[in-house]
Amino acid sequence: VYNSNLVQMANGSGVYAQNPIVVEQPNSNSNYYVFNVIGGGVSTSTGAGLFYNVIDMNLAAGLGSVTVLNYTVYVPTCGKIVSVKHCNGKDVWIVTHEYNSNNFRSYLLTATGFNTLTPVISSVGETIGGNGTSANLGYLAISPDGKKLASTTYSSSTTPYTGQGGVHLFDFDAATGIVSNSITLINQNRMGGVEFSPDGSKLYASKSPSISSGTGELYQWNVCANGSTAAILASQYSVTLPGYTPGTITRAINGKLYVSSVASGPVYSLSVINNPNLSGAAMNFSLNAQNLGTGHTGGLV
Repeated sequence: VYNSNLVQMANGSGVYAQNPIVVEQPNSNSNYYVFNVIGGGVSTSTGAGLFYNVIDMNLAAGLGSVTVLNYTVYVPTCGKIVSVKHCNGKDVWIVTHEYNSNNFRSYLLTATGFNTLTPVISSVGETIGGNGTSANLGYLAISPDGKKLASTTYSSSTTPYTGQGGVHLFDFDAATGIVSNSITLINQNRMGGVEFSPDGSKLYASKSPSISSGTGELYQWNVCANGSTAAILASQYSVTLPGYTPGTITRAINGKLYVSSVASGPVYSLSVINNPNLSGAAMNFSLNAQNLGTGHTGGLV
């Protein structure tokens, strides 16, 4: 963990991170929680699980220090995590998924701290797990209105993995933290990034190519299509990307979605979904349109 001068904070080393998220503690102008997950099947000195760190920005003359390092919340977990505001507009839900289980866990961060003792557990959807690192990979996303949750799973369904790779859509209750009503949008392995459009009407997911095909895919669904599962499934639209490996998908404040790419070496650009609220080709997907200069992406989803 580094401060604004790009200097490591006190106690800022040894923080284990996979898909980390940073959340300001409600009613605090100085405390920040850094939540991170180490997915099951990944070997670390702390083991697979959900951890949090606390940063106090009042320390070190306003540059901040880490005051809590790698506090273990529970083990084991999948490598996916997301945060969303409680319906009261103040508190924050932290949502994760257990490993070798079909349980989602929702924890609440409030002005009094992070409640690690009484998570909301929702047993819904597929069991995700197995004995390999790929089984834990994937992402979670929550719609801007906090009512829908999406999950991607990367792994193969073949032995030793128990989780079928794919994209799954759920209802989320921002008042209770409950996840419900699982819908399988697609059953395919190697699914990676996932994100909702700014208006919440569309869901996007990326698929990494297999070693043999070398062809990635970008998928879109209209999750508001007539309010029925059949209509949502029928709305599926895909963009085939030969020789391209799409990765994570991020919604930006300018209303666009940005898609990272993966290669054997650094990739110095991002692809852009310019009109993510629109259906099909009207989304206006532009491959490698955002130049990163000397910055780059890399690694596998």
